[in-house]
Amino acid sequence: ERAAADMAKDRREPVGRGIRLAQEGIAGSAALLDAVERLAATTVELERRLSGQIEAAERDVSAARAALGAAAALPGAPDRSGQLDQAEAALQAGRAAAAARPLDPIAAHHLATEAQTMSTDVLAALRHDAAQQAQLAAALDGALTAARDAVSRAADFIATRHGGVGREGGPPQHGRGH
Repeated sequence: ERAAADMAKDRREPVGRGIRLAQEGIAGSAALLDAVERLAATTVELERRLSGQIEAAERDVSAARAALGAAAALPGAPDRSGQLDQAEAALQAGRAAAAARPLDPIAAHHLATEAQTMSTDVLAALRHDAAQQAQLAAALDGALTAARDAVSRAADFIATRHGGVGREGGPPQHGRGH
């Protein structure tokens, strides 16, 4: 009896391990199938939104290019053309990926988003540069106004004192016939 019980016990352990492994395999398969379904849904959604994303990136790159042209006229403005060139290259790669067959909407959408992000960064940097230029111009204008006021006050002071020099009541003039 004891031997039969030991033999039954010995068989239960491998069977238990096998059942646990099978359950883990089923759970892993279910998770993998869920991931594949999510990826498929994401791919369909990105394919649907791809043309709009590329158009948005094109608008942002164009706006950044126009702002860069306007900023070039500002003295001392940093050159941001390299950053914008990178955004345009990402946009071109996104367009190429969108036209490729078979289509990889994830890669194409990523490239278009990257182009849009880079061009938005350029626009933000240009706005920051313009704000700094405006602050410096305002500070310079204030300093020039203060300097003009000081020169004007000095000129007024000299003009009011100049009339009294050499006249009656003023300091005596030496060596001029007095």
